[in-house]
Amino acid sequence: MDETKTTHLRDDVNDFLKPETADYSNLRGIPYKRVYLFHGPPGNGKSSTMLALAGFFGLPLYILSLNAEGLDDGTLQKAMKQAPTRCILAIEEIDTAGLSRKKGSQDLPGPTLGAVLRMLDGIATSPGRMFILTSNKPGDLDEALVRPGRTDYILEFANCNSQMSEKLFKDFYDTVRDESSLESMAMRFGEVTPDGKYSVADIEALLLKYKDGPEKAIEGMMEQVKRDRIHCDNFPRLLGTPVFKLPNGEFGPGTRRSSF
Repeated sequence: MDETKTTHLRDDVNDFLKPETADYSNLRGIPYKRVYLFHGPPGNGKSSTMLALAGFFGLPLYILSLNAEGLDDGTLQKAMKQAPTRCILAIEEIDTAGLSRKKGSQDLPGPTLGAVLRMLDGIATSPGRMFILTSNKPGDLDEALVRPGRTDYILEFANCNSQMSEKLFKDFYDTVRDESSLESMAMRFGEVTPDGKYSVADIEALLLKYKDGPEKAIEGMMEQVKRDRIHCDNFPRLLGTPVFKLPNGEFGPGTRRSSF
């Protein structure tokens, strides 16, 4: 995540924790709570950002698994009563929780969507709490979860662009004495790294592999991109299905669309 987003998030949390924010909410009858949604592909820092916020602001962090055995609407409410007033309650990968609007014989186990919504609205929880939801697939979430007034702050953790790749490179090789040389190599690394292709974790793993040589890291990224491109080009053949398209975009005779 870039520095601008990091600063904005930290400032937002800091503003929420101010006593005057609590006073403002109480005076107007607004639930004093804050709900964040961190979304994006795996490996881009959603979980580590939660830990960093907890450490920076000195708040206890509790990870709530909605798929935990025995958790239902009643036990969820009890858990909320036991948690401290000022804390971070995190629900990771909420898109996989199987939340339903009502319980029935065909429903998955766990709390209902309504119980979770009441928790996020501050109805079934003490004031002063922060909630952080994470999701790899925000498009799969029920609209009721992310509507304005319930989810207050939505932050995307996207795969790396060239600027993020450059920064990771410079942070990793910050012991290089020649700053101009490091800057030049970082720019080159950003140029050869496709935007949106690799996560922070992907790039960190590659840099760790070439920890003793920044030049080798650039060559390594170029080789990685080439391998990935070859894999994509060969994908139809690897499936065992000959695929080609006619000029009008239709599939030719004897071919079929691959289904996944």
